[in-house]
Order: sequence, then C-alpha cells, then structure tokens
Amino acid sequence: MVGHGGYDGSMKRTGIIGAVPAALPADEEERLAGLQALAVLDSAPEPVFDSITRLAADICGTPIALVSLVDTERQWFKSATGLPGISETPRDIAFCAHTILGRELMEVVDATLDTRFARNPFVISDPHVRFYAGAPLILPGGHAIGTLCVIDHQARQLDAQQRQQLAGLADVVTQALITRQQTLAAVSVKQRQEHDRALAASEERFRQLYEATPAMLHSIDMTGRMVSVSDEWLRTLGYTREEVIGRASSDFLSMASRRHAQEVTIPVFFRDGFCHDVPYEFLRKDGSVVDVLLSAIVERDASGRPMRSLAVLQDVTERKLLAQTLAEQHERLRVTLHSIGDAVITTDTQGIIDYMNPVAVRLTGWLASEAHGAHIREVFNVIHDTARTVLPNPVIRCLEDDCVASLSDHTLLVSRDGGERDIADSAAPIRTASGELLGAVLVFHDITEQRQKARDISYRASHDPLTGLFNRSEFESRLGRLVESSRGRRAEHALMFIDLDHFKTVNDNCGHAAGDELLRQLSTVLQQSVRVRDMLARLGGDEFGLIMEHCSLEQAQRNAQLLCERINDYRFVHDDRRFRVGGSIGLVPMDGRWNDAESVLAAADAACYTAKQTGRNRVHTWFDSDDVAHMAQREAWSQRLESALQHDQFELFAQCMTPLQTEDTRQRMEILLRLRDADGSLIPPGAFLPEAGRFKLAARIDYWVLDHVLKLLDGTRVRLDAVDTISINLSQESVIENGYLESLCRRLINAGDLRRRLCFEFGESVVLSHPEEACRFATEMLKLGVRIGLDDFGHGASPFRYLRDMPVDYLKVGSHLTRHVDTDPMSQAGLRCVRDVSLALGMQTVAVRVEEARTLDRLRELGIHYAQGYVVGRPAPLAELL
Repeated sequence: MVGHGGYDGSMKRTGIIGAVPAALPADEEERLAGLQALAVLDSAPEPVFDSITRLAADICGTPIALVSLVDTERQWFKSATGLPGISETPRDIAFCAHTILGRELMEVVDATLDTRFARNPFVISDPHVRFYAGAPLILPGGHAIGTLCVIDHQARQLDAQQRQQLAGLADVVTQALITRQQTLAAVSVKQRQEHDRALAASEERFRQLYEATPAMLHSIDMTGRMVSVSDEWLRTLGYTREEVIGRASSDFLSMASRRHAQEVTIPVFFRDGFCHDVPYEFLRKDGSVVDVLLSAIVERDASGRPMRSLAVLQDVTERKLLAQTLAEQHERLRVTLHSIGDAVITTDTQGIIDYMNPVAVRLTGWLASEAHGAHIREVFNVIHDTARTVLPNPVIRCLEDDCVASLSDHTLLVSRDGGERDIADSAAPIRTASGELLGAVLVFHDITEQRQKARDISYRASHDPLTGLFNRSEFESRLGRLVESSRGRRAEHALMFIDLDHFKTVNDNCGHAAGDELLRQLSTVLQQSVRVRDMLARLGGDEFGLIMEHCSLEQAQRNAQLLCERINDYRFVHDDRRFRVGGSIGLVPMDGRWNDAESVLAAADAACYTAKQTGRNRVHTWFDSDDVAHMAQREAWSQRLESALQHDQFELFAQCMTPLQTEDTRQRMEILLRLRDADGSLIPPGAFLPEAGRFKLAARIDYWVLDHVLKLLDGTRVRLDAVDTISINLSQESVIENGYLESLCRRLINAGDLRRRLCFEFGESVVLSHPEEACRFATEMLKLGVRIGLDDFGHGASPFRYLRDMPVDYLKVGSHLTRHVDTDPMSQAGLRCVRDVSLALGMQTVAVRVEEARTLDRLRELGIHYAQGYVVGRPAPLAELL
C-alpha cells in the first residue's frame, strides 16, 4: 500500500489538518454488505474496468479517472487512470465519500473554493485536485458502493453531454461488477449454467447500456469489422444498426480519412494501444460529411491478446465550421485594418503590443516586427504641443481605469526619428462576449494639416488682418467672460478704450495705405507697452481696446498714463513728413459692478469721449451718476424680491385652458405669478422676473410657487378629481443646474400623488441652448410622473430635432403662429406641422394668447388640442379657480 497526501501507509494522520469528512449514509450497513458481497476489494486489475476509466477520461477531457469503492475506513481503486502508485486513500479525505450520500452526479468546479475540500490534503498538495466529478455506482437494491469519477488539476465544468455520458458509464461499471460477482459464484455445472444465463443477460444489459449511452461509440474487432455501435452514432450518421454491424469501419470514412487511418493512425494505435483526438471525416448515409475527433483504446483478454477496439467520437462539425468562419472573419479584419486610413495598435492586458497596421508603422516610425512584444510606452510617445510635457499614455489609462481614454486637443506624437505630428486618438478596452478583458485597442490619425488649417481659421476669426492684434469680436467675447467671472467677486480688472487723436490727418494727406502703415506701426508700439497677459485689440478704424486682468485702479491709471505718453512720443514718417498722432484713453475699473460686456464697454467709450472733450491726449477715469442711480435701482429690486420671498408677498393667479377636440370638463390651468406692491397694486412678472434672473433668485421663486401650489392642492383634496393639470413655469436656472434638480425631486417625492397633477413648463430656448441638461430634467420628471410642456415652441431654428430623445407632453405655441391663423396660410401651415409632429411623437398641442372666437374655431379645425387666452378665460386668483 502506498501512502500519499500527508498520510503514512497505515492511513494514520501525519499532521495535515483541514479535511471535512463526509457523513455516513443512512444505509451504511446495507451498503457495506452489498460491497462485500461483490468480492472485488483488493482484487487484481481487470481490463474491462481499465478500459472504462480510460474512456471516461477521454470523454471528459481529464487526466485522471477512477473506479472508487468506498469501504469502512478507506476508498479503494478498482481502476485508476492517470494516478500511478496509489491504490487507496483514507475515507475521511475522499471526495467519493461525499458523492455516495446522493443518487446524482456530484461536480466540484473548483475545490479550492469549496469549504468541504479547500484544506483537503489532495487539494493543497500533490496531486493538487481542483476539479472533481463523480457518478455514484448504485446496486439494484439502491445502495451506493462507490463512484466512477474524473479529476483535473485545473478548475473547469462538464457540459450536459459529458455529464450524461459519465453517468451512463457509471451504470456500465455497476453492471460489470455484478457480472464479475456472478462469474465468481458459478462453482457447479448448474451454477455455471445459471451463471452463463446470467452472464448472457448481463452482457445483453451491457450491450443495451452501451448502445443507449448518449455518445458516439463504436467497437471494431481485429479484422476491422464493426461489432457494436451506440444509438447516438447511428442517429448522427443516419444509419440503422443492421446497416452497420459486420461492415468494415473504413466504409464510413471519406477517402482522405481512410488513407490517413491506414497509413498513420492504425499503425500507431496498435503499437501504443490507444489514440486520442484523431481528426476524421465520417460520411453520413446521405453523403454529407461529419467532422469528428476520435479517441480509442485496445481491449485485451486476460493473456494480453487484443480483442477489439473501443472508440468514442466527438462531433466537431459545428466547431470546425465556426473555426473556419472565425478564421475568415479574422482575415477580413486583418485586411480591413491594413486598408483603413487610421493607425491601429492593439495590446494585451499588460500593454504589450501584439499588432500594428501599416499606418501606425508609418506614424510611429517603428516596424511592426520591432514593435511586436514591446511595451506601448516605448512606441507611442505623446507630448503637449505648447507645454512640451509628457502626456499620460491613453492605453495605460484605459487598462488601469477600464474605460475609453482619449487625449486632449493639444497632443503631439513623437515618432522614433524625432518627428512630430498632431494626432487625435482614443483607446478602448477589448473584451470577450462574457466581459473578460483581453487588452486594448488604440486608434489614432494624423491631423497635422487639419489642425494647422483650424489654427489659421481660428487666428483669422479672432485677429485683425491689418495689425495682427485681436479683433473686436474676440475682444468682446473675452470681456464678457471676464465680466461674468468677476461678478460678485473682489477681483480687480481694468478696461481701456483708446482713440487716436489725429489719425484722419494722416489718412487725408497721405492716403489710406499710409494710414494702414501708421496703424501697423502704432500697434507694435502699443503691444510693446503692455503686459504679456493683457489683451490688446483693434476695435475698428483708429480705436483700440485693452483689458488688464488683476490690475488695481491705481496701477491701471499709471499704465494708461504711460501708454498715453508712448503714443504722444510716437512720430509717423511718410515721404519725409513727420506726423504726431496722440491718443485719448477712457479707463473703466471692472470691480464686479457690471452686468454685461456692453455696459462696461459703453462706459469706457464714454470716458474716452470725455478725454477728447477735455483736451485730447489724456486719460479719463470713468464716473457716471446715471449709471450709479441705475445700479442703485437694481439693488433695490434685489432687496424687494428677497423681502417678497421671506414674507410671502407673491400671489398666485391662474388661467384656464379649454380642450378643443374633446368634451373633457376637468380643469387645466397655467399658474401666473404676481407681486403685490406697497400701494396695493399688482406688479406683472415681466417687471420683476428679469431682475430675479440677474440676482440668481429665479429658482427660489420657482420653488416658492411650487410649494404654495402643492399646499393649496393638499387643502382641496375633495375637489382634486376635477383637476387634470396645473402647469408651473420654471426658469432656466431651475432646469439646467443639478443642485436645483435634486432639491426639486425631493420636494416632488414628498408631495406624493399630488405631483401627478403637475406639469412643468420651460421655454424652447432653454432646450436649444442646453439640450443635455433639459433632456436630463425632463427624464427625471417622467420617472416621478410629472408632465413637461415646452413654451413658445417653434421659435428655434430647428425646433423638431431634439424632440425624439426628450420626454415632452405638451407643445405650447405662441401668438407668432396663432395671431393670424384664420387668414394667414403660412401660420396655418406652421400649426399643421406642429400638430403632425406632436401626433407622431405622442404629444399634445396648446395654443396660447388666443383672443378671438374665430381664431378658436380655426384652431379646432386644424386639430390643436387646447387653447388658452382671454377668449377662453382671464387670469384669476388660483384659490378661486380651485
């Protein structure tokens, strides 16, 4: 007996702890009695059992297969394929001891992850079992005496066909054990006769099991004739058993396979006694070909003479066809990647290059053979085009973050020879259908020419062609951004408006060409006199603008005076004539008080005008009492609106909408906001909502309206069934900013089913200027059951393109289409277009500001769903309408 796996030959534990012994079966005594009655324990090896274990290993593709019999304290192997030197192990570490507790095949996909076996000696040490599948050997009385099992060193899983075949072979083993017992019991003639009959019956049962096994099996005698074949073999090839038995096995092979069998396979087979996964082409009865992998063993008698071969055939026709298809697809892909204009590099999960197409070879300067096996960092080197810093490699970022990674618009590829090219690129993970990461693909292309053209176009669009300075458009854009960023902050900036004093004299006396030259020279003087970060622009004619960021008023005044002196010192020479030009400068501090670029530029222009009026060639710093008064008025509005929010000084009115196509009497209305003035009069929204937007109070007012509408609805629940829709207008601020959306969703969730009466309206202009944010807002409202209406629909340049992806319930069409609809064919055509689009997308239409009955009738004829306006109903307090 050979000790193994932490045990000595007497099966005593020698220090390895962790195996979980199986419980004893409920029929343990009867089971052991049945096992002893077989008289098989400790018997010599027998060919039939060795053939079955080799066949089981072949079918399941495992290195080890066993016929294991579970005794009182041990499992003993009647046959062991792939496990030399071991005939038994202790029962308390036997996988098979667990298998016999049930009546079905037991499969352990990965023993290291199974708590029963993770610390088993056979798992943590030689032979390092990872996979186990065992089918119980069940006697006619129902007692499980052992298993036919297969074992592998790698985690894996049997497919359904392999499980069926393993279970079928286990039945064959059981029958062989019973037949063996009956043979040994025949000690007299009578008993021999009975034994012969039993043996014949047993052999018949063996034959039936063999034929019924769900695998392609056949057996051939030593003359090459077919002696037995399984039902699956017959079904696959389309024959009956009578058409097969007794015929030469070569009759069922293609000519190529027949030659290969005679010249290669058969000589090796009889020399070694087995063959494994030999590719053959079998012919169906209808002449079509079945591709198989054939594995076979030689069965020998007790004296070692060969009796017959036993073969198992695996149908791989579909697999071969799939492999051929994949090979064709791979070739097409290779040709495609070689032909496309983009550069392509693929890597494995470690960033090691395994493929480069010709474009990538040309752009990187690396030969494909040299790059293969190199790391992506060696081949793909990218830097920032202005900062010259090394940029992160997109493939590395893609593999580390498991995402698509792109480079910025300022990326230069440095080739192997040091050349540089502007590129655009992205890297994406490569995955299997099951999601397993295989590597990454990098796709990039040379955009040097396009980017240079874009730079040229951008330069021409932002610079004055005469002087090379920034032009007015770029200057105003930069000024607008600076005004926006400095609003409400302490940052100090300054703006200068520079107007040349005697430029017209040069133009009139020397011509426009001389005037252009003066402007070019003076632009150079000005450019040399300002800070590097300042923005100098030609605004038109002989006017210039200068933005000085992060510059105090005192510093700006010194700079302006210096600039004025430089202009005054400059002399323009033309045809030996010298001209003194001079310049007037208006200076405006930008300290957060300005609301837009137009106002601050107008103030600088006014200050420059004052400098000219007071003597020219001087600097005037802006001060305007009218503007101060205007700012004070705006500040008063801010305080007034804050007070209205805190003391509920807003009032809710509503205007009803009437259905034009149905007799539905449920109420539909739009909320209209008013502000009660100190004298008791009502201030319309047009007077205070623009100021609310400037002071970032619009969203707070929206929420005030929502909260008070919900409160009023909650107090009138008995009449709530009569209300279909209450529309509330939202500002752009509420729609596009995430923080407000989250707060709004919380309010709506707390409102419960009341929110299903609500419809939020916002202007089409919000969608056109912020499409992604508006779509996100509408989608979130859809989830909560709140409807969406688009106000002022049809004003946009392309009003329908965004509607397919945005959940909208109502399109509200303004007076620009409804005012003359009874007489104007263009208005009628526009409304029909809106109606058709709304019907196609499942939306409804509302015409607003309808003032006349004849307009109402025409809208009804055109299929508009609802109308709103004085002809339907005037605004009234919301509480009265509810």
